[in-house]
Amino acid sequence: MRVPLTPSLVFNRRVKPSRSTEVIVASIASTPASDSLKTAPAAARSVFGKGKQRQRQPLSCAELTLPANASNLMQGMSGRDISMLAQRLAGKEGGSADFASVVRQIRGAANPTVDVRATWASLIVSADTRSRLETTCAILKDAEGWGARGVSIPTGILLEGPAGSGKTQIARTMANEGSLGFVKATVADLKGLYVGHAAGNVRDIFAKARAASPAILFIDELDLVAPARKGGGNDVLVQEIISQMLQEMDGIVDQHRQVFVLAATNLPENIDPSILSRFTERLTVPLPDLESRVRMLEILFVQAKIDSLFSGDYQLLGELSSGMSLRDISNWLALAQRQAVSRAVENGGGSAYKMVREDLLDAAPLIGVIA
Repeated sequence: MRVPLTPSLVFNRRVKPSRSTEVIVASIASTPASDSLKTAPAAARSVFGKGKQRQRQPLSCAELTLPANASNLMQGMSGRDISMLAQRLAGKEGGSADFASVVRQIRGAANPTVDVRATWASLIVSADTRSRLETTCAILKDAEGWGARGVSIPTGILLEGPAGSGKTQIARTMANEGSLGFVKATVADLKGLYVGHAAGNVRDIFAKARAASPAILFIDELDLVAPARKGGGNDVLVQEIISQMLQEMDGIVDQHRQVFVLAATNLPENIDPSILSRFTERLTVPLPDLESRVRMLEILFVQAKIDSLFSGDYQLLGELSSGMSLRDISNWLALAQRQAVSRAVENGGGSAYKMVREDLLDAAPLIGVIA
């Protein structure tokens, strides 16, 4: 007779992305931890403490309703994470929304690079781009379910656009909203000093992403990581990176570990064609239009607690910021804040800090200094 799985019994066990995950969650939700302490291994029983003084109260999740995609939301989570999931759900109402929210929190704690503040609501992109990203994210969240329906699972998107247009934020938003792991790689992470070093770096970064699967692997400045194999791209170390990346990107499908490659570039014409062909979709992320700039200003001003100063001026400020990227706008506000801080320091310190309209308007012509 099989012993029901509880948080103690699945402790330190890596959960496979299959329907067995649902069985594990159901067992955790419906089986009080104390019911199986007699049969649990000594090492596992230590999770709940020894003796009456340290023994935790039984979990009470009888009313928990598992979402249909529970298996996919928990793909790649360890037994330790599932134990924590059950304990946190014990004190909640038990709805599907709670389940997804707690999974996102646990994944975010395990992977500090996931920005829990990155949401669709705060993402500044066009409606069409957002729709396409949300569709991709929905597939990645339930890859097993969509795959069973015959839908091909996307393996990568290339984001094309000028610097500061929000490409990194797109990656962080998809990771957070999709409850996915997030691994970022830059040129410095992948370049090697000698033959064999670069290939090892590429293998390691993909292995790190697979260990956190389902995950997004974000590769910044892809045009520098994998330049076209001509001119400077003929360097043996560059060729090594490209060759290993091709093997790893093809291996994403072969190894059945859900890793989605999201890459960014502002010079797509400089990327090696063989690497470009591995991306299932290419999205252009342009500089923000007036509506997007106004929305960005509203978000930044609320965060800076100065929205009441400029409630009627967003349109004017949006026009003043014409041609700026999202990063430029953020830097504009940062420079204006530093002017206010400088004035406060001269007048007694933090208690004298107060940002006024002139700080922002005076900083506008100087944006090029910190762009």
